[in-house]
Amino acid sequence: MADTAKPRKTFTADSLLSRFVVDINLLGGGQSQNITAANTAGNYLNGVDMNTNGTLKYTNGLTYGFDGQVGFFFGEKRNWGVGAGFMYLAQQGDLTLNSFQAQYQATDVKGNIYRQIVTADNPIKEHLQTTNMNIPVVLKYKKRFSRLLGFTADAGLLFNVKESNAFNTNATFDYEAIYAYNANGTTYYDNSVTPKSTDVLFTKASYVPSPIYGSVQNYFNYLHNQGYNVGLGVPSTNNSGTVSFATGSLGFIIRPALNFFLSDAVALNVGVFYIYQSFNNNAQGGYQLTNKVGEYNSVLNTVTNSANQSYGANVGVRFFVGRKKTAAPPLTISYAESTNPTACGAADGTITLHGLFANQPVVVNYTLDGAAQPAHTDIVSPQGTVTLTHLVAGEYAGIVASIGDQSAMCDARTLINPPMGAISESSVNPSQDGKCDGSITLHGLHPRMAVKVYYSFNGEAQAAYSASVTSDGTVSLSGLCAGSYTNIVVGMNTCSTKGRDVVLTNQMAAPVQTSEPVFDELHKVSTPILFEVNKTTIQKASEPTLDEAVRLLNQDKTSYIIVDGYTDITGKRAYNKVLSVKRANAVKKKLEAMGVDPKRIKIEGHGSKDPVGDNKTREGRLENRRAVMHLNVGE
Repeated sequence: MADTAKPRKTFTADSLLSRFVVDINLLGGGQSQNITAANTAGNYLNGVDMNTNGTLKYTNGLTYGFDGQVGFFFGEKRNWGVGAGFMYLAQQGDLTLNSFQAQYQATDVKGNIYRQIVTADNPIKEHLQTTNMNIPVVLKYKKRFSRLLGFTADAGLLFNVKESNAFNTNATFDYEAIYAYNANGTTYYDNSVTPKSTDVLFTKASYVPSPIYGSVQNYFNYLHNQGYNVGLGVPSTNNSGTVSFATGSLGFIIRPALNFFLSDAVALNVGVFYIYQSFNNNAQGGYQLTNKVGEYNSVLNTVTNSANQSYGANVGVRFFVGRKKTAAPPLTISYAESTNPTACGAADGTITLHGLFANQPVVVNYTLDGAAQPAHTDIVSPQGTVTLTHLVAGEYAGIVASIGDQSAMCDARTLINPPMGAISESSVNPSQDGKCDGSITLHGLHPRMAVKVYYSFNGEAQAAYSASVTSDGTVSLSGLCAGSYTNIVVGMNTCSTKGRDVVLTNQMAAPVQTSEPVFDELHKVSTPILFEVNKTTIQKASEPTLDEAVRLLNQDKTSYIIVDGYTDITGKRAYNKVLSVKRANAVKKKLEAMGVDPKRIKIEGHGSKDPVGDNKTREGRLENRRAVMHLNVGE
């Protein structure tokens, strides 16, 4: 029965939407800044014990704003485009200088030279309100998945046109002074770390409580009124202002989002954003944070570079403006038909899809038994069909044909292997007693197919025989000894068929030769069987030696084999002893598999004893990794 196509939910693909879009987005989230500041200690005359910079740290950063862009999408599929517009960000945070102290040469209102000491009472904190304006130029991507859902992403550059920082602070400072006098009563600058005993100290540490002034604060107020540049806990009179950074810096933005389509003309964007910007600033050459009592300049004036990162959520709306492209008729699969493989495991099944656009490139995706398969690419026939060929048996699902931006699906199809059928057998007995040259031939198989034949010999399961079926439909098991062959099963992929049991019998044995010829051929048996390093696997090159040993044992029923195993000198002595026994035993197992009675085989392991080659060379060690068979007659 033919399959009919499933109805699918249609939507306007990206290739049919307008090329032009208008994006309006709201942004909100956090902000961080990595501040680099200039060392301003050199701006203070004859500084002593300077700590003007401390450490600048930006905390509690927030950012929010909006941007608007006009975008154009190019190409046939209209997934990629470019956009540009305007972005406004309002940002805020706290900039903190953890410590400040300066001692330097100053001149008071009377022209006297003295040492000015300025110390911040607490870490200096400025609260910043930043206006950040940019022109974004971005690469745009969009992909619509369904009638309601899509994905969009912007990534590109930001050209800064304004970075203005309005600050306010509640910083307070202690202003202290040290006067040093010459013999004639004039002042001079004492730049020693420890003031001289003759210096006049107007400092908190030097104040002795007095009933005249009372507290140290009153004392400093009195000195200030006398014209001295001193004071304690003095707030700045200009505790706010604006500092602008250099414009024209470059940054970048990344903004992925999900689209929720309200219609083909309007979609909502919900996503995240990340912005990186690096701003430069020329620190003032003669900058001093504070000099006279109440004077204050922002710590922003020490900043030479500010690396800003903004991140958060993005919510916006996209308008598709302009006319849509005319939609092509919907792609459908009217029905599908299939043919099963001609034999079990054969890859000649087919599935043909009907009702497609004639003469168009098509891609068909599908799964086989749940596993995705390589896509089938083809040209639809003039009759509107495309055929999947070389198919094996199994369940074919998820069959989707795609032409351009349109896709159509059909129901799953199941291809079934035909049964293998019965097989017949013919056999050839061994040519003489002890000879393993019999054969069993299986007839009626599918030509040129890979098969495995399983069977038991005298009740013991044998290794599976792998082969390819001949053109006349046969497979032969050769090199068989006399005995009972049962449980004969031919397997081909997931199919199998059973044959009848076969008994091979020996023909008349050849006359037994005297023992002298047997011993004349001992050199053939004693040909060593060589092994790879740390291995017990018998290589194919040693099979003639084993065949000869079996032949000689069959000639004299009173004879038996002694197998001596050896190793090279690499490895520990105890390990080599065990390995040599394993090699001798591997030869014994091989002889048993070739029909030799286990009672006629003895094994011994000698480890690295009796080397026949030089263990110092690779070739010599190869000769020593061996097993040697010796034929014996009688006890």
